[in-house]
Amino acid sequence: MKMKIRLMEKKISLLAFLITFFFYGCKKDIRNFHLMGNLRSESSLEAISSASVLLYEYNSCGWGCENKDLIEETKTDDDGRFELKVHPKTSRIEYGLTVSHPKYFTTYKIIKKDELDFWKKNRIFLTSKPVATLILNIKNATPQYLNDELLVHLEGYSNNNPIPSFEFGYKFFTGMSVDTTLRIMVNGNRTTAINISVVKLGISKDSIVTIYCPQFETTSYNLNY
Repeated sequence: MKMKIRLMEKKISLLAFLITFFFYGCKKDIRNFHLMGNLRSESSLEAISSASVLLYEYNSCGWGCENKDLIEETKTDDDGRFELKVHPKTSRIEYGLTVSHPKYFTTYKIIKKDELDFWKKNRIFLTSKPVATLILNIKNATPQYLNDELLVHLEGYSNNNPIPSFEFGYKFFTGMSVDTTLRIMVNGNRTTAINISVVKLGISKDSIVTIYCPQFETTSYNLNY
């Protein structure tokens, strides 16, 4: 009987040790770190002030996972600089930095734990693409038949870099009475290339239109086919 009691006591002691070791081992791996960043325009390298900076912790499912925790947030100053003194909640190995501004496309950056220096300030340089508005006035100016077709594709845009109202950078129109307007957010201070494919009376014709869109401004283009 005494032998059983001693054996049980040893098991309990071992279990308590393992629990303590696991708890403090995990706790020890949760280390604070310091981020210092600078945000600038991709096209002009001008500083971007008043941008929102959010830092998330992600679990093992990685970037894009819905299971994330916001742990720090701040805004960029007049020189585009920001600083985060990070106090992680868990020992996760991946963080996501999101930087957004109304006049720029949102910038994302993945930060791996093994890339961090826990003894020094970690410096990050980020750029964001300025936004421009492109208005496409689309009209079937010479209708031929009920199955007239138009396929519009904006180069450089895909499911990884989407455009509102576009699926994978494409938009399809059919019929004789097409007369509509598309308002699209594109990269500013750049030329946007539009691939156009028109099918009328069974004959297909392809062409490319290039449109320069200044940042923060609205550019209108009439696309008659």
